[in-house]
Amino acid sequence: VQEDAPELGSWRADVLAGLLARMRAGLDEVGDGDGASIALSMEVRVDWDDLAQGVPSSGHDYGVLLSAVDRLTVWAYFQNSGHEADSVEALTAALAAAGYDTSRITISVGLWAGRGRTIEPETMAEGVSFAATNGVRSVNVTPYSLMGDAYWTALASVWRPDASEEPA
Repeated sequence: VQEDAPELGSWRADVLAGLLARMRAGLDEVGDGDGASIALSMEVRVDWDDLAQGVPSSGHDYGVLLSAVDRLTVWAYFQNSGHEADSVEALTAALAAAGYDTSRITISVGLWAGRGRTIEPETMAEGVSFAATNGVRSVNVTPYSLMGDAYWTALASVWRPDASEEPA
């Protein structure tokens, strides 16, 4: 078997989408239909060389998976992949240009920098700012276990709710 064959990646995405569709149907039946209000999300990797496609070899074809879930959580772990914070804006631009509904996408900024290191708090804040571009309005930072005071301070400097919006 040629493990990197495009057909195998397509098959993986189809299998995942089928599983997720069954999960969605199961959720819809929970609590006499109350489960329909539970959003189903799939976490997906980024192909930093082709930002809009996902990682088909992992079954992470964004278009296929979005047909089965309410939301994709895209792992924008840029420094762990050798990229700078502005690559996150390139990611959101590519997703929007590909026609994905960015209201259904969460960009997850990771604190990992590779080799057991973490990114600097200011770099995390830049990544968060770049994540909230091109129509993306759902951003998270992970993992919580690495969020020290300096990260919370840096996050507060860029992640302020609009005064005209109700707090979540």
